[in-house]
Amino acid sequence: MRWQLQFAFDGRKDNEHLPHGIPQHCVCYTGTHDNAPLAEWFAEESDECIDLAHRYVGLNEQEGLTWGMVRQGMSSTASLFFAQMQDYLELGATSRINTPGVAEGNWRWRLQNEQLSGELAARIAVITQLYGRTA
Repeated sequence: MRWQLQFAFDGRKDNEHLPHGIPQHCVCYTGTHDNAPLAEWFAEESDECIDLAHRYVGLNEQEGLTWGMVRQGMSSTASLFFAQMQDYLELGATSRINTPGVAEGNWRWRLQNEQLSGELAARIAVITQLYGRTA
């Protein structure tokens, strides 16, 4: 089974994607190639959904909105968690991979070497270790 964090915050109290309902034997992820990167999602989603995400996850400006969602996924009980590189890099609409139903302009984003850094690797390592997601 799989749980997607972007689907969790639609305002329904019984939403099966809310992190407290994620079972252990599943995959939790921030999004897929068909979803907006988190930065785009935050920019385009309704105020009601974003307010719920803020309250539920404890999002704050110091940590950053996308990293707060990554933290929520990492801290879940799901056996596996993954985030798109666009989310770790806090990239928005220009880094979207695919827009379902749109025939052109998809599959163009590529990770560039200069986007990778020791600082990013260290930040990913810290949160991965903190939530026991290392081998």
